[in-house]
Amino acid sequence: MAIKKDFIAYGWNCIKGEVMDKKIKTGSEDEKVKSPNEINDEERQSNSMVAIKELLQNKNYIVVLDANILLKIYRSSPDYAEFALECLDSIKDYVCIPFNVYWEYEKHRKEEYGKKVKSIEKSAETCNQLISIIENKIKGQCDELSKNGYPDIDGLVDNLIEKVGELQDEFDSYFVEHQNLDFLNNWNEDKVLDLMNSFRKMPEPSALFIYKLCKEGEHRYKSQTPPGYKDSKKDGVSKYGDLIVWAETYEYAASNNKNIIFVTDDVKEDWWEKLDDGRILFRKELVKEFSRKTKIRKDLSKNLKLIPLVGYDLYQAIAREFMIEAPDAISLILNATDESFVDEVQMQVFESVWSEIAYSGTSFLDENNSHVGSEGVDEWELDDVGFYGFERIDVDSGMATYIISYHIVISGVSYEYWGRDDDTKEIITSPGRRHECSGKVDVLVTRALDTVINWNDDFEYQDAEIETASITEDSYEDNDSDFDIYCAECGEKIGYEWESFYRDYKGNPICDDCMTTNENGFVCPGCGAKYPEEMRGGSGTFCINCEDEYDV
Repeated sequence: MAIKKDFIAYGWNCIKGEVMDKKIKTGSEDEKVKSPNEINDEERQSNSMVAIKELLQNKNYIVVLDANILLKIYRSSPDYAEFALECLDSIKDYVCIPFNVYWEYEKHRKEEYGKKVKSIEKSAETCNQLISIIENKIKGQCDELSKNGYPDIDGLVDNLIEKVGELQDEFDSYFVEHQNLDFLNNWNEDKVLDLMNSFRKMPEPSALFIYKLCKEGEHRYKSQTPPGYKDSKKDGVSKYGDLIVWAETYEYAASNNKNIIFVTDDVKEDWWEKLDDGRILFRKELVKEFSRKTKIRKDLSKNLKLIPLVGYDLYQAIAREFMIEAPDAISLILNATDESFVDEVQMQVFESVWSEIAYSGTSFLDENNSHVGSEGVDEWELDDVGFYGFERIDVDSGMATYIISYHIVISGVSYEYWGRDDDTKEIITSPGRRHECSGKVDVLVTRALDTVINWNDDFEYQDAEIETASITEDSYEDNDSDFDIYCAECGEKIGYEWESFYRDYKGNPICDDCMTTNENGFVCPGCGAKYPEEMRGGSGTFCINCEDEYDV
């Protein structure tokens, strides 16, 4: 399919926010090694106008993909995922994957593929959720009107809910009509995996190669030498994953005499330098290292070439030169920046809605399976929060809507109502009961859209509100008090002093479990108390006190 002309003209301006550079990068393996001062910004800049067909077919280049390029396809919208797959399929004969990229991809692909299929299946469900949210908001607002004395609210509610029902009918009809669309059925098989299997793979590095890189990485990370030092908090060898991929790349280039187009969507500072004008440049240290590691042995004054790209620019370059129709510019921008946006705002979003959860009492709690006292929980404490994932569910009128999900662990104290003090009339409550709870929170987040990407700008969200929260009680424990009663036999707390309990022959309280014949004694059927065996009467059934009293 022919790419739209307006997209060609708009694409470069869109990502860079500046006048299109008329120069086309073609590269040359015969270029001499430059001194550090000769490395210019142009060759470090991700450039969507790179002449990729010429480079691959005539200039001895191959494309090396980072794992995030492949995994991101699963998380993209259906149209963008199909576009990315078509672009990569058109250059598959020129793609070579580092072993550590393949390993990282295999580690996460099943989970990402499952999420992709579930996301498609949930499209209709998400629409239904939006309808439900509208309906609940209408009812809530009408309740407020009723409290403020407005008349005939029931009729208003009925009319509005009827209109909401019409919206639901429209959605239902749409999904029935389009249930057999191709994109719904195209992911019955893992299309990213099929494409991955068509790429060349770099050989598996030796254990010695990995060991040396890990030792080297320790020193590099201390001095913040790229790449990978932003992953220094990861465990084990995984913290050196970026460094291993980078080393595999320049070693493969040198061994096979190949120029490299290196593509990654990891735009952290340990790969890219962000400029004030919004552009990103590949770290100068990496360009220098690639030049040093790939000097041509026959002529040490020459080196192999490196062209760094982000996925957005790679796809634009391929679409232009291989005549692939691209999604609209806004869709491209969103798919290029969704993850960066969510990564940057996720904790700000949660902090903005936390107070609603903290003072929600039992509103979000599964009360049927909890033990919250009648006075409820005044305030929940946040013990832990983790990012659970996100999904973009709508784009309309310059706004994108996301659902960002979190897993939270909270704790709080509840009380039982015991009455009022006869003199002061103050409420008397039980000692506190501590509850440990956890669950999932989905937050609806809106984002204003720009028509350009500025990688140096901070991402901002417009609004955030809790869509759903499902929290369950994991455990509870009553605090001690002066009124607590404990079993004289096992020591477990069994209630409070004003309650009735089984007793032993001395009048000590006994719990239900211990109130039986066991190694500690027997229960007399006459008086109902528990006695040690030495106080069993001659009848073998009653205690000696009952036998004397009833002359048994």
